Amino acid sequence: MARVFVLSLPAANKYSARIIFPPPFVERLYIQRGIFLHLEAVAPSTIRQECTEVEFPIDPSFPPFTVIRNGCHVEMLPEDPWLKKAVDWARRWAKGQQRDFPINQSEVTKIIGAAELELGFPDAIRRGGCEIQLASWVDYFSDMLYWLAIFVEEEGEYIDRDVLKDIARNNPSLVKFAANIYDTLGKKERNIDRKIACNHFKLANLLHQSLTESLNQI
Repeated sequence: MARVFVLSLPAANKYSARIIFPPPFVERLYIQRGIFLHLEAVAPSTIRQECTEVEFPIDPSFPPFTVIRNGCHVEMLPEDPWLKKAVDWARRWAKGQQRDFPINQSEVTKIIGAAELELGFPDAIRRGGCEIQLASWVDYFSDMLYWLAIFVEEEGEYIDRDVLKDIARNNPSLVKFAANIYDTLGKKERNIDRKIACNHFKLANLLHQSLTESLNQI
């Protein structure tokens, strides 16, 4: 039997879990809506008790599942040669060391610098340049916020300010960066065509204001 464990946000908050977003260039995790949870001084057995466990039989003959978003097929496991090289590098480094990864800034900078020379830039940046990569990332970031911090009621969609504040507190650099991009997008679309860009501008402006408020509260 296969098992999937689901931990709700309220349960994670109960143990002061930190919601960590991936770096912008790790497209695959954003496509999968993947986040990291950082928990301190909490036993795995305790967290498991908080999880909802879904068990199902393994069936190798079952065809691959298809994910459809906005009417389009989404590849959930895209190839990422750069990420594979980065993982291989990290495993080689760990295997050849007799100590934990350093926390001293100068040592960290030296190790990361050596890795950058070997790995080069991520494929997403080399493929389209930083500007295109950032435009793509902010779409992924919006999607993550939608699933984590926006809830739907009969009257419409609303932002959960508490969740958004947690995201801002644990990802200040990314959230500040996203808020600035939303501000730029809103101004640009407003200047191009107010009527066509109205909905996009409203969303960008709302997210910019909400993220900025969350940052100011931490």
